[in-house]
Amino acid sequence: MPKYSIVIPTLGRDVQVDALLQSIIDSGLKSFETIIVDQNDDDRLVPVIKKYKALKIKHIKADFKSATKARNLGAQKIKGDYVIFADDDCEFLPDTASKIEKYLEKFNPDVLSGRAVDRDKNDSVCTFAKDECYLDMNNYDHRYVEFTEVFKRDVFLKYPYDPDIGVGNFYGSGEAQDQMIRMLRDGVKVYYTSELQFYHPNKVTDHQSKGEIKRSFFYSCGYAYVCKKNNVKDADKRMKKLLLYIPYCLLFKRKYLVYYLAEFAGLIAGKYVELK
Repeated sequence: MPKYSIVIPTLGRDVQVDALLQSIIDSGLKSFETIIVDQNDDDRLVPVIKKYKALKIKHIKADFKSATKARNLGAQKIKGDYVIFADDDCEFLPDTASKIEKYLEKFNPDVLSGRAVDRDKNDSVCTFAKDECYLDMNNYDHRYVEFTEVFKRDVFLKYPYDPDIGVGNFYGSGEAQDQMIRMLRDGVKVYYTSELQFYHPNKVTDHQSKGEIKRSFFYSCGYAYVCKKNNVKDADKRMKKLLLYIPYCLLFKRKYLVYYLAEFAGLIAGKYVELK
């Protein structure tokens, strides 16, 4: 039986999936299986999977478009003791596998969490804490993201992602936060180290494009919904800050005004709109 199950939810990418698979091999990870949950309507991944046929990849074609549902579906097929959910545009670094082994052996956590970096080893996706510690409800922020976590299989199966949260849903983000809160409140042992790193490209942002403004709304919907669901006040604090910052943008930074108005609207929608 493999020690690790790597689940890759993917949509719209093939070159990046190729690079990810090669990076896993190059990292020296031992005893693993690979499960690709393919949400594409075409067969773009078939040549990539044939290239890595020695990995005996499990190729699952999904009939939906949701990263959260894809991770949960892939997790139902795993055989490894641990599961890693690799984004289709991330990569293992040369020392990622050895760092996973080191920290699992040293601390034996239920979940091991690491850091996302770009090619220059700067933080990617968000700002990460530069330390290591066990997580609790007071310090978990800036110390996790979906594709930098290594779960014991039974732990993830007990705490899967909420399928109503995440990209592709009205509540467009926050599935990892929701899961982390549920785990920590139940006493799951989560260890974070900034030494464990995974590559992920940094997105170029200007807070002005239609795509960014749309994401601002739906990501904020998810954030507010997760805070409400778990009785956490962080979204309320963010709304209060925006009530002060939006008038400032109106006067001095008008090019960012629509972005922050979209964020504020998303927070309101996530808090008060019930889809069920």
